[in-house]
Amino acid sequence: GLSSMENSNKKADFVVHISEIPTMVKEADIKAYFKDKLGCDVRIGHLKPVKNKEIPLQWARVDFRTPEAYERAIEEQRFPSFVPGTSSRLLPNDREIISKDIAEKNVFVKGLDKARYDNEELFDLFKQFGLIDACKVSKTVKLDNNKFISQSNGYGFVKFNNKEKAKEVLESVKLDDPDIVIEPYLKEKKKPLPNNLYIKNFSNDVDENVLRGIFEKYGEITSIKVMEDPASSKKFGYVCFKEDDAAAAALEMHESPVYPYSEGLYVQRHLKKSARRDLLQKQYKKQNLFVRNFSEDVTEKDLRDLFSQFGTILNVKILTKTVDFGGETREISQC
Repeated sequence: GLSSMENSNKKADFVVHISEIPTMVKEADIKAYFKDKLGCDVRIGHLKPVKNKEIPLQWARVDFRTPEAYERAIEEQRFPSFVPGTSSRLLPNDREIISKDIAEKNVFVKGLDKARYDNEELFDLFKQFGLIDACKVSKTVKLDNNKFISQSNGYGFVKFNNKEKAKEVLESVKLDDPDIVIEPYLKEKKKPLPNNLYIKNFSNDVDENVLRGIFEKYGEITSIKVMEDPASSKKFGYVCFKEDDAAAAALEMHESPVYPYSEGLYVQRHLKKSARRDLLQKQYKKQNLFVRNFSEDVTEKDLRDLFSQFGTILNVKILTKTVDFGGETREISQC
């Protein structure tokens, strides 16, 4: 008989990973699709949304159960179209696909005609040069009025079965289309945090010279700006350092009093609103506080004002419930 380890490996042998599945696709749709295209019954192990909740895509693990069905899926259905006009990506069950030398097996392809090249067309363009494990065209995907929209970003990646083949393609392949460029694949580096600091909570007599005097001890400043918020008439400023280390050190001024200008400066990296929100969500994830036993006339603003002294608040929500007062229903705070 088979050992349990061999048995589990055998079970996994006919499982594929399918990515870029639109969120409106259900398990039943995937089963029906493969029944129609390959005449086989599949088992869905997982069907889960991607980590970034703003992207309307999900991924699945699909068990084809037999070697014949599995081989046909890899041969004929590398890019299944569960929704007309879209293509998902089916990856073989290869433990080597996620390996240390993944960068050396990959090539980066740019200059792709956005209207012409999807995953399958990119695959067809490069399959003549060697066995391809995976390929992907980068896309921007969104839901607009419940309509699934997928637009190419004009570049993609092709991962060959071995690094020698990828090297060969980089060195010697010339494509008919002069706009398409093949380059080495570089692992995406984390973008450095900006050296530009956003500063507020200081008195209106602070100008650029005063701000420079407060921050120049940390390192060379390349630019400095003080502005006024027309809505509140309060001033705020930006200080940009030449070196990242200087900007990082200057962050220690956050919440520091600077007499006579501030009882506690606000000093943070200047990030785009979306990046700032993402950063805050990571920092404050799971830091919810449940508050009860307050009177009905307390508003969300009252709660925010009360707790803001302890740190940045992402959101405040007073939950309500409907209560029946002798036939009259009223919304009251859950307090």
